[in-house]
Amino acid sequence: ERVLLQLPDGLKMKAKEVADAITKETQAETLIWLGSCFGSCDVPLGLEPLKVDLMIQWGHNRFHKEKW
Repeated sequence: ERVLLQLPDGLKMKAKEVADAITKETQAETLIWLGSCFGSCDVPLGLEPLKVDLMIQWGHNRFHKEKW
């Protein structure tokens, strides 16, 4: 029901466009995180009061599956 969108600084200019698309397709309330996003380990803390059901963290690069 409630989605948090976390984008790096270079993509924040598209945040409203992405949030609107998520809301349109899912009817979920979409919140935009305006704090830092320095990679997949930079997860916002203290989200409990926001009651977020899903967090989408969008970066500049794809994750690559490592072959061991």
